[in-house]
Amino acid sequence: MKRFILLFLMVLPALASAATINVGIVSSDGFAKVAQTVQNEAEDFIIGKDHVNIKRYAYKPSVPVSEIDELIVSANQFADIIVLIGDVTVGRAIEKDNLKPIVALFSESPTGSDAFPYSIVYDIDYSKDLSVFKSLFGYKKLKIISSDYSSCSSKMCSETLKRLVNSIDTPYEVFPLKSTDIDQLKSNFVAGDTALVMEQPQLTKEERKQFFKTLSDLGVRTFSLDGYNKAVEGIIAVNTSDKDSLKTARTVAMAIMELNAGKVGTELIKVQRTSGLVINMEAAALAKFSPNWNAMRSAELINYHKSIQYNKTIGYKDAMVQAVKNNENVLTGKIDLQTAKELLDMSKSAFKPTINLSSTYSKIDDDRAVFARGNAPENTFDVALQLQQILYSEEVFSMKDQAGLNKLAKENLAKQAELDVIQLAAKAYLNVLRAKTYHQIKLDDLERSKTNYNLAKNRDLAGAANPAEILRWEATIALAKIDVVNAANGVKMAMTELARIVSEEIDGTYKLEDITFETGDFIMSEVNRGDYILNDNAEFARFKKIMTDASVRNSVELKAIKYLAEANKRSVVSAERKYYHPTVVATGEYKRYLDKSGDGSTAPSFYDNTNWNIAINASIPLYQGGKRRAELNIEKANLRKTYHEKARVTKLIKQRMIAALENARTSYDSYKLAIESEVAAKKTVEIVTDLYSKGAVSITELLDAQNASLNAGMYVASSRFSFMERLIDVERAYGGFFAFNTAEEDQTFLNLINNRN
Repeated sequence: MKRFILLFLMVLPALASAATINVGIVSSDGFAKVAQTVQNEAEDFIIGKDHVNIKRYAYKPSVPVSEIDELIVSANQFADIIVLIGDVTVGRAIEKDNLKPIVALFSESPTGSDAFPYSIVYDIDYSKDLSVFKSLFGYKKLKIISSDYSSCSSKMCSETLKRLVNSIDTPYEVFPLKSTDIDQLKSNFVAGDTALVMEQPQLTKEERKQFFKTLSDLGVRTFSLDGYNKAVEGIIAVNTSDKDSLKTARTVAMAIMELNAGKVGTELIKVQRTSGLVINMEAAALAKFSPNWNAMRSAELINYHKSIQYNKTIGYKDAMVQAVKNNENVLTGKIDLQTAKELLDMSKSAFKPTINLSSTYSKIDDDRAVFARGNAPENTFDVALQLQQILYSEEVFSMKDQAGLNKLAKENLAKQAELDVIQLAAKAYLNVLRAKTYHQIKLDDLERSKTNYNLAKNRDLAGAANPAEILRWEATIALAKIDVVNAANGVKMAMTELARIVSEEIDGTYKLEDITFETGDFIMSEVNRGDYILNDNAEFARFKKIMTDASVRNSVELKAIKYLAEANKRSVVSAERKYYHPTVVATGEYKRYLDKSGDGSTAPSFYDNTNWNIAINASIPLYQGGKRRAELNIEKANLRKTYHEKARVTKLIKQRMIAALENARTSYDSYKLAIESEVAAKKTVEIVTDLYSKGAVSITELLDAQNASLNAGMYVASSRFSFMERLIDVERAYGGFFAFNTAEEDQTFLNLINNRN
């Protein structure tokens, strides 16, 4: 950036009268977006449209290399400066003579690239990038899809591939892409394979999209070392978020300016890519690949909404992950955390020197200038450079320490926001499942009423029923239909609430995966003795004690208060040290007089036009009217408040865990009893229905039995999901959600419960 600013200031005066610069940009259609960004930056940001005439030369994928050569020749005839984009384009120009100054943009520096005035490459660390993808996909073997395009079999492309494979630490195979035919791909790839897709210059944009989709449909997990656009086109993952190639384009524009200003020689510029994992969730869903929790938290997810359409399934964990991605409280917490990091950096800046450049014009009374005899001329103009360095300051040290502790507190508060929204999303997910269960129960009840209505009509035909029974069943069916409509609306409302929490589309509709106690998503799924713990008073008391202690240890709220208390304690120490710790500052100034005129401007011969000074200042306040004592008392009071707050929150955390466990135990008992009630009610309605069909009981008895069965079914559903919600409360109180646990974390928890190390 400094280089660019200096260059801009140098050539700015000349631009007003400069002749038009002709620039030719040669690239394939695959780099059309990069070429457009380069053109925009050259026209608008650096050169100005009045002084540049840019012409782009684009070729279609898979053209004969002779056509690329012809485009380079055409650009050479038109342009004063040529920009070549892409390995293939650059490779065709390496051995050509009599070309105009070239700015070459490609992935890496190949042999022969030093022939260009400017070679701009990406500073790629293959080992670092591959480690990111290996962690994401967990592959044991890697398949590399290279290009079979004739111009990419050059020495340049082979060198790039060689440097890449030298960084791979797992077994690998290289597959030059000969055809995108699905049968050809099936012969080389199977579901679960991980493939690194290199640049495919022979494919059009649409062909690439179809190729990537075909790989995903086959279950191949794909990634690329190219930019963000590859993820947009359908690659599952890339490790760069430079969406519009602005950094690269501005580097190219700077090179154009330097060449236009007369730069000679050759130079290699390495552009630092903007790193950041980008995951195309739609492509991942097609490949049936689910990124891990940590990757999804840190990565930029694109096309997530396309992966959870109505004809697709959103899982319990997916809902919670997406909620964390979109929740405003979580995003606000991340902003607060970033602000805390900036404040920490700002506090550290006090330990670095402060340098100021100033310029002063001064005019004094002429008689005083004469009297000064050259020491103070009437008119002076000077430039001064001032430097200040804090050598020791208790206040500065304290601010840095407190900023670091505040950052740690913000990290835990951000985790608290995540835990809260995960709890909210989990309950919303269960609420949708509960609403759908209610809806199904109401549908079943409606069907039962219709069946009994037909029985009544048969009884009426046989003369065994009162005609009023037909009307009563019709009324019952109408009421059942109302219940079904209301239950369906309940599903929509619950779905809307879930959509509000997990996505930006409030009117979202999802097909949810069902969850049970056996799926391993809840805390009790990990406890083999869950029934025994909840049913045995002594065992439950022991379990409650273990969980309460664990909740205090794991509490992010308490950790945040702990760091705030340490920050307050540091403030107390700082206030105490102010009595006897001095502030030591080193200062220096260099001043150069550029002009002296008027009376008294002629100084003695031993005076020159420079003046400098250095100083070290140490200061300590001796008396401030009681201010320091008041500050110390205030800091001590704040520290005591923090300790009281910690004690209060500790009690609340213990209470939260105890209440959650007691509620879970009660819900569990209710659930078991509701199941017994439902079994009895179903048997009753079967018996009464059979008797009703035989004319042995009245319609009132059948309606009573049917309503009892309906209520029992509703209560089973209610108590089942209520128990799940109480388990979610237990997990939130514990400080972590077991749906995201690894096998090691599950074992650690079991060891804790079973008192094993």
